[in-house]
Amino acid sequence: MSGMTENLDWLFALGAWVVGGCGLVLGVWVARGDRARGRRRCPRCWYELGGAPGLVCPECGRDAGSEKRLLRTRRRWRRCLGAMALVVMAVGIHQTPGWVRSGWKGAVPGTWLVMMPQDMAAWLEEFQSSAVADSAYPLRTELVRRVNEHMLAEWQMGWWMGRVKGELTRQGKYGVSAGSRAAAEWLDRPLPEIALKERSVGGIVAALKGAGVPIEADWKSLAFEQVRPETPVAWGEVIEAGMTAKEAVQKVMERIREGDGRNWPVWSVGGGYIRLSAPKGLREAARSVIYEVGDLGRVYVVEYKRDQEDDVSETGSITCFPRRAGDRVIVDSEIVEIEDLLQAVIEPEGWDVNGGDAATIRLVGGRLLIKASESVHIWIESLLECLRSETTAKSSDDLVVYEVSDLVGRASASESGRSAESRSEQVMELIHSLVAAVEPESWTDSGGEVGLVLQFHSKLIVKAPARMQSGVAEFLEKKRREHAAETAAKAGAAAVDGHG
Repeated sequence: MSGMTENLDWLFALGAWVVGGCGLVLGVWVARGDRARGRRRCPRCWYELGGAPGLVCPECGRDAGSEKRLLRTRRRWRRCLGAMALVVMAVGIHQTPGWVRSGWKGAVPGTWLVMMPQDMAAWLEEFQSSAVADSAYPLRTELVRRVNEHMLAEWQMGWWMGRVKGELTRQGKYGVSAGSRAAAEWLDRPLPEIALKERSVGGIVAALKGAGVPIEADWKSLAFEQVRPETPVAWGEVIEAGMTAKEAVQKVMERIREGDGRNWPVWSVGGGYIRLSAPKGLREAARSVIYEVGDLGRVYVVEYKRDQEDDVSETGSITCFPRRAGDRVIVDSEIVEIEDLLQAVIEPEGWDVNGGDAATIRLVGGRLLIKASESVHIWIESLLECLRSETTAKSSDDLVVYEVSDLVGRASASESGRSAESRSEQVMELIHSLVAAVEPESWTDSGGEVGLVLQFHSKLIVKAPARMQSGVAEFLEKKRREHAAETAAKAGAAAVDGHG
């Protein structure tokens, strides 16, 4: 039956507005009624008494009781039922395409779905973790589908996200705590020389804690990774001066992973501490945050008009899984680029799309609903702030966002589309030159594993060690000097031609 509504959604919507408008007009007319305008009328049969004396109707014999009752407004309330019927009919017409495609669930108005009582915890589990839908709660699954396919109006999405935030806050699983922000500040702080009494995991944790570092180990979860306080760690007699807390923790992780029979313990910031734990502990401590990113880009949604695998939109060609007519999918969205960017540069192995189970990211209109450790959220906040900056900004020692709009030009309002495409090509050429000039063998584009460079509009997002970041900065500065010299030469040539 879905073919019946192919390309006819607009017709159903128009019919609904016409019928609903008629119902609204009829309702207003009934509500206004037939005003007396000085006419004396019987409140029962509405016979006009005119100038007849008394309060008794000569037609039906009704005694009005007072002069005021003879001046009442006449309203035909039965016609109000007709107005209500037209409004209900309009809603039915508007929801018909949804019913045809998805059954009775598709006919339920989105406003009702976002306002009705819901088991919020179960909805979040199904939405964030892609859990198997529970057939006993079809409307919950329908709401998950509409949020995923961006079928709700912006105000409906905003209302629902407000409810989601309220539920997460009630559970104590929303946002980053002040204690964790303070602990994160220790990550890049140089440490003094710290003597080690024991070269074990517990000994190093105790030494760092003694130096004031807010660190703790979740020994219960680490036991599942065969890591205990007495687990030996290959280290010298001291933690060298100048080493940061982040470098010390990462070195502990690397040395633990070198041991036989041990798996992969992890570290994060959470609960006000730098925490060593197993992946299971990281999942249990994860918190959610809703990020408003609509200012960084738009969302392009394609609705499939027929059953197909491929579709071409205004933003380019896409390939996807087979879909039914009426299904909606986001394509080439600038916000999807942000989603991919976060998953590529911030703890990439932990995201569910990369095979991990420590972090999830879901696109909700112009928002990102992200569930991850508090340290990941702190890094995300920093990176988004850098993306909003109009100048080069440093997110961390190994993650820098370089503004290169001065090297690729700016678009005018009349040629923004073509210029945007041209600038994107220029940025890609700049990336190729950068990779070839600064430690070529280290970049992932060249098969290396140390440096990663990505593009977002006229920005370069570079994740690489400090030594490579210095090389990138020198490369871009050299390009700016060359660009300035070239511009000056062209200006001089133009001046000479003008005098000639």
